[in-house]
Amino acid sequence: MKYKLLTSSLLGTLAAATLCLTPAWANLDDNLRHTPAGADAFVAVSTDQKDWDYFLKRKPFSTMHESLLKEILPAFGKEMGIDAEKDLLPLFGSHISAAVYGKSVSKKDFPALIAVDLSNPAQFQPVLDKLKAAISKDKEKERTLLESSYKGIQVYGVAEKGETQSEIYMALSGNTLLFGNQTLIQEAIDTAQSSQTIVQDAAFASTLKSLRSEKVWFYMNPRNLDTYLSMVPDMSDAESKAAIKEIKKSFALYNSFGLGLDLNSRGLRFKSFTTFHKDGADSPEKKYLREIENAIVNPKAPLSTILRAAPERPLFFAAAQGFHLIPSGLKLFLGDQPEARAILDEVVFKGFKSLTHLDMDKDILAHSDGRVGMSLFYPENLKTVTQPPHAVIYLGVKNNEQFLKTLNQKLLLDFAALESEEGAKKKKKQANTITFPKAPQARYRGAPLYMSNLTPTAEGLKKEMGIQAGYTYVNNLWFFGSNMEALKAAIDYAHSANASLLDNNYFTALREKYTLKEDAGMFFVDLGKIVGLVKLFMGEDEEVKSLLPTLSAFKSVVAGGSYKEGGAEGLFLIDVDMEQIDFELLAKMLGESEEAKEEVLDPPTEAPAPPAQP
Repeated sequence: MKYKLLTSSLLGTLAAATLCLTPAWANLDDNLRHTPAGADAFVAVSTDQKDWDYFLKRKPFSTMHESLLKEILPAFGKEMGIDAEKDLLPLFGSHISAAVYGKSVSKKDFPALIAVDLSNPAQFQPVLDKLKAAISKDKEKERTLLESSYKGIQVYGVAEKGETQSEIYMALSGNTLLFGNQTLIQEAIDTAQSSQTIVQDAAFASTLKSLRSEKVWFYMNPRNLDTYLSMVPDMSDAESKAAIKEIKKSFALYNSFGLGLDLNSRGLRFKSFTTFHKDGADSPEKKYLREIENAIVNPKAPLSTILRAAPERPLFFAAAQGFHLIPSGLKLFLGDQPEARAILDEVVFKGFKSLTHLDMDKDILAHSDGRVGMSLFYPENLKTVTQPPHAVIYLGVKNNEQFLKTLNQKLLLDFAALESEEGAKKKKKQANTITFPKAPQARYRGAPLYMSNLTPTAEGLKKEMGIQAGYTYVNNLWFFGSNMEALKAAIDYAHSANASLLDNNYFTALREKYTLKEDAGMFFVDLGKIVGLVKLFMGEDEEVKSLLPTLSAFKSVVAGGSYKEGGAEGLFLIDVDMEQIDFELLAKMLGESEEAKEEVLDPPTEAPAPPAQP
């Protein structure tokens, strides 16, 4: 539009230019030095070309980047009388950031302070001169340039015809170009001349320490969440108000929440950092969070014991600390959601008891020391796949003797519980259960093996699928396995007789590279192993053959978490060798898939048949 506000247009151009990126000379500290304390939200985006260069040189990203430079940026710049590529791109330093303040949220005030660190502040004046010239050439005088000084720094704005104020002002302070309403601009200048920056906020400081190296990261303090939600259109009806209430309740325990994103030549990484409210009146929720934190920071036994008992290359592995507290937490936080609570009770607690004849609270959680885990794996020397992978569930136990007594007295797998009531009645007279012996049938490396009795159901499972459920333990770590081979393998790993997950050099290197901790939990999927199974199953399929080089690029999915700096830190990583990916082939296949989908949903109209001939 011809008469857009100058600064609004400039903001749009800056946003587009951010995607083009330039070599960086400054750093995020310049932005933070101008960002006042008390922000409700903050986002930082790297504009350093080296952070994104890998993708910008490869199709289809290079094509998109070229289109941005040739088509989108010139359109933005033309309105302001500048060449966006030549005038704006060289200005960029390392980051553009934005901070939002609840006190400034209104329908008339721009609520955010945007900061751009400049690579060379001297280059700003020529750009400013061109912007001034563009306004002076406005013959219809629809825009008026506002210029003032605050503590020796020039502040600029553009007022529409008939107005005396600008919606958005801008100012250059040192190396930092600022955008915001007049109050925020002045506060930013004051902040740069004092020491009361956003870094003095304890929650932000710990988030910054965790996330500042991410290419894109976000911080939120939910204290004024209701203020922002009330600004959303069509949120005044009763249903919307109820939704706002639920959202506020969900964030009531959070002091802050941060999320970072990094995309590079080795895949995609998400990192989170969360702090919780510890001050004020105590509550069951706060007490529960303290219990979880204590279980993770001061565990009865470390999760590394489960990693030691897991296979070197599992298809799937997961482990967590604080298992004995998770169900009670779900009950607590779902207390006022009867439908969700009913599903939890029916599926988790009643369903588990019907299947195993064990009470989750009394027979499992009461014995748990907090450790729990699971792995799925095939033997390393596998030549063909005829049966499901081995499965092992790990459970840390406080007292082996008491737990064994409970299992001997109660454990019974009743598969009728998985069927409909009518189906269960029909099979009532059949041997549809699996029982376990009171004494071990064998020992392996000193560990007792309790394998299920071969009832007709158990014998059928063993013959058709190679499954014979059983359990054993090493020290205070119990293994529940799908067959004897799985249990023996777990025992070997636990005794370091065979290489375990902790001996996996690739897995270890990943953990060291990303300082990935397992204190709270660990998740690992060996995508390379899964691709190997795809080759085994479908390696002769032509389409699969064409995709195998790309599929082989996907190495793993890894996640982990720990408590540090007064908060909970989590990391989720998809490790990919981008050099092996044919992005053009993927784009083509996805495009063909969409076309096929459209044909199914909207088939081409056939021409009407000609009239029948006499």
